[in-house]
Formats: sequence, C-alpha cells, structure tokens
Amino acid sequence: MKLIYFLSFVLILVAFPNLCLSDLVSDTCGRTLYKDLCNSILKNQGATDLTSLGAIALKIANSNGQKVQNQISALVKTASPEVKKVLSDCSENLNDAIGQVKDSTTALSKKSYGDVLTWMSAALTDADTCVDGFTQKKITSPVVDTSKTFSQICSIVLTITNILAGKI
Repeated sequence: MKLIYFLSFVLILVAFPNLCLSDLVSDTCGRTLYKDLCNSILKNQGATDLTSLGAIALKIANSNGQKVQNQISALVKTASPEVKKVLSDCSENLNDAIGQVKDSTTALSKKSYGDVLTWMSAALTDADTCVDGFTQKKITSPVVDTSKTFSQICSIVLTITNILAGKI
C-alpha cells in the first residue's frame, strides 16, 4: 500500500514538475511587501530553490538598475542645468547601487547572507537617495517610476535573503 502512495507521489511530481516551483514563488512572494511585483517578475523563471530564486531576483534588480541608468543618460542630454546636476548625482547613486547588487550576487553564491543584506540595504538607500535629490530641489523626478521599481526589487531580494538566513 505504501508503495502505491509513493508511486502516485512520484507520478504527480513527474507529471506536474512546476507545481512545487510555483509554490516556491507564490509562498516566497507572499512574504514580501510587493507581492504582485514579486510574482510577476519571478514566476516562470525556472528557480529550483530559494537560492536560485534569490539569484534570479538579483539578476532582475541589476537589469532594472541598468534601465534606470540608461534612462538618466538619455535625460541628461536635454535637461536644464539644474536638472542635469540632480540627474548626475542620481547617476552616481545608481552606479553605486548597481555595484552593490553585483557584490550581492557574489555574496549570495557564497551563502554570505549577512553581506547580501548589507549590500542590498545600501543599494536600496542609494536608489532612495536618487529620488530624494529631486524632492529636495522641488523638481519632479523623471525617473521616479523606474527607480521605485528598482527599490521594490531590492526589497524583494532583502526578503528572500532574510528567509535564507532564517531571520523570517
């Protein structure tokens, strides 16, 4: 009888391999502040475990940070001198944040979760500082939406890392 249950379980896993992976994404994303964004960026990415899910989220964060950086580069060409200065400062912050995401990718591969938490917290701060520069000058940020998404993805990475570290 136990053999029949075991074979049934194996048959279900073979027939529906993404069932467990789907649960990994939905369960993990359910613990983040940005559940919908998390599910939309991480589903169907092929993560096999929480570590690979974190690596995928870091890759997406890096790509999104580059997207913000490209947007800034395009805006600088036509911006007024005052906006150009804020964009330049923002660009520096984003360069730092992208570097911190890359450092986090290396740290995650070494299971150095404390380092990932440190670097991703710094990346999140740098992204927020970028937007704050516009607010302080009373200028509407032309990168607020893409920068916000980058910050949210950084937050998702922080949650995944905290789960890996056993902190939540």
